[in-house]
Amino acid sequence: MSTHIVNFPGADIHTTTLTSVSNVSVGENLDVTSNLTVSGNVELSSNLTVSGDATVSGDAELSSNLTVSGDATVSQELSVSGNVEVGTANLFVDTTTGRVGVGVAQPTSRFEVAGNETLQEYPPKAMTGYETYMEGHGVFRVSQSSVRSGQDGAYALFSKDDGTTFWHSDNTSTDHQYTLDAAGTYNGTSSFDGIDGEWVTLECPYSIKLDSIQLHIRSLAYQDQSPEDWTLLGSNDGTDWETLKEVTGQIISQSGTTFDVGASQYYKMFALVVTRIANNVADSYTNALVFGEWRLFGTPAPSALEDGHLTLGKALTLPRVSGHPAGAETPRAESLVVHYDTTVDSVVSGTTVVDISGQGNNGTLANGAAYSSTDRALTFDGTDDYVVRTSASGLPTGDAIYSISGWVKIPPSITTACTLLSYGSQWGCSTMASLFILTNYKLAAGIGCDWVNSTNAVITSNKWHYVAIVKKSTGVINTSMFDLYVDGVAITNKSVNGGTRTQSIGSNTSLAVGGGFTGASSDMFTGSISNPKLWNVALTAEEVAAEYALGRTGKSINLTDTALCLGGTVPRAQLDVRGSSKFSGTMSYSVPYYFARQANTGSYVYDEPIVYNNQVKTNYPNSFYYSASNNGYYKPPLPGVYQIHMTAIANGSGNIHIQKYDYINNTVLLNHDDTHFNFTGSTWESLSASALILIDDPTTQGIRIYCDGTGGNGVWAYNTYHGVVSIVWVSEI
Repeated sequence: MSTHIVNFPGADIHTTTLTSVSNVSVGENLDVTSNLTVSGNVELSSNLTVSGDATVSGDAELSSNLTVSGDATVSQELSVSGNVEVGTANLFVDTTTGRVGVGVAQPTSRFEVAGNETLQEYPPKAMTGYETYMEGHGVFRVSQSSVRSGQDGAYALFSKDDGTTFWHSDNTSTDHQYTLDAAGTYNGTSSFDGIDGEWVTLECPYSIKLDSIQLHIRSLAYQDQSPEDWTLLGSNDGTDWETLKEVTGQIISQSGTTFDVGASQYYKMFALVVTRIANNVADSYTNALVFGEWRLFGTPAPSALEDGHLTLGKALTLPRVSGHPAGAETPRAESLVVHYDTTVDSVVSGTTVVDISGQGNNGTLANGAAYSSTDRALTFDGTDDYVVRTSASGLPTGDAIYSISGWVKIPPSITTACTLLSYGSQWGCSTMASLFILTNYKLAAGIGCDWVNSTNAVITSNKWHYVAIVKKSTGVINTSMFDLYVDGVAITNKSVNGGTRTQSIGSNTSLAVGGGFTGASSDMFTGSISNPKLWNVALTAEEVAAEYALGRTGKSINLTDTALCLGGTVPRAQLDVRGSSKFSGTMSYSVPYYFARQANTGSYVYDEPIVYNNQVKTNYPNSFYYSASNNGYYKPPLPGVYQIHMTAIANGSGNIHIQKYDYINNTVLLNHDDTHFNFTGSTWESLSASALILIDDPTTQGIRIYCDGTGGNGVWAYNTYHGVVSIVWVSEI
């Protein structure tokens, strides 16, 4: 149908294709089973339904609903009194409720965006413990009904190693056993949501719609210990559980078996309760539940915004949270000529240090200068490394007015002046400007051979300080010419060194951070520098205080599920604060999570480790290892500082060694404590040994308490004699 003006004032129109070079006006419904193309305007008193594409070059005004199965293109204004639906619910606008859905056909909040519809595996990476943080997702948690001593916990089901590691229930206790017969039914006392059986739970950091699961046996030799009858449940609060699938009489194959779930709702927590094991596949029977992997596949929940509340289907990562755009809080931002923003990793690209002032004064990392993402700082060794920019643009010249600031952390006992930032036309007595720290930890502002400095030491070593200098007047250098600030506070006691010269900077300028711009070794900085800035104006005291209030690491925040990082990009713990913290109320904490205690070594001889696996009580299961003489050790769960203490009784002569131990190569890395004893009489004597051990890499480093000696009966850390061995995680590195 093609015409100049199409006007149907009072009827429904049904057509295969409608093409008009001008306007279309329909009094009732317009239904096009293929494409709609209108060069002018479309006006409808009721519904427009297009099964193909809809293209309108002018305005489109509909009194009711718009439904387009293909693409919808309106070059000018679109006015719809009813609902708008484009494609397969790619965009849905409910004009009655004001709800908008993207990829959601029936939005339940003001704005709802569908999650990734691609099937994904959960957890996305291998778990290494009962709680495992995964970047971009959050913390995944596992719990179980029981675990056999010396075996990995149920988190091994998510180690993604095809059954090399596995979960083994505690069949040494009658509370967790299955019947020793072909039935293999549960005969223990554990139950979950009213279902008797050994169980394992997985808690995700966000809700998912579970499509299917896979179960894998440990190996074919242990197929009879794998689940045969089981129930799968889902929950969002850990209290109200819903049954998602029940399976009976299903033997898991050697390569693993996939089970369709097809959940209709989103769940954050899942539980697998095994009511019967596959004893009927073997000639002999077992009473233990053992299997290798539990893999979950699904899609994340949509994200929604409702009345100011944001519900995320996955994770939220924000480079900056602020009431203003990034950089707008910097005082006199329009007057910045150099700004190396160390609060973001993008400050360094290869060897380039990026200037965001707008002047394009990018610097170059020279001679080993580096950027630390962890510390959010440029680092310098004080020998020859610095950041340099030659032929800089926009820098103040002549008898200049300027402000320089930054954050510094300097080690004790510096031997040369530490230059934070310097620039100039040449290295001369009046042709440059610099902010530096003298060897006596006084703050100084210089023009070359002359400078103004604080009368007293104002910088504390190994502590971050904000420092700033402001040159606010011209003429011969004097104390009133420069304002000096430390941590936002003006320094009133100042003195001048020299005081006979007037600054005169030429037009061809170079700039450096961490040293003199010529690279002279006498001016190199030792330590770390954050956020160096240079303005071509004199900041006021209020503006310097505002700059200090921004903080060294800016306003950066990263929130991922329950893990929160302030001042960094990736949380290293549930709460990771990169900087100082202040609490006006009471801060409470529980007993350190990683704790181990051994209260009995049993009968003991020399030249063996004192740590014995079967005597250990710990809230980090399976962390003690003992397989043969000389290599019993404790495997720490995470990096940090561990406190070790032991008391025992001894009869003989020898030494107690508390050692940092390489359990991969079975070598001693460091003896932290050597306690000698010499009790050669007939009586037993008491002894004790203690140490603090720093564990950098828990994947290779362990803790070993080892005894050597001769004569007598050896050493007992025996509870009858008040003996004990304890290992406690006390702090991060």
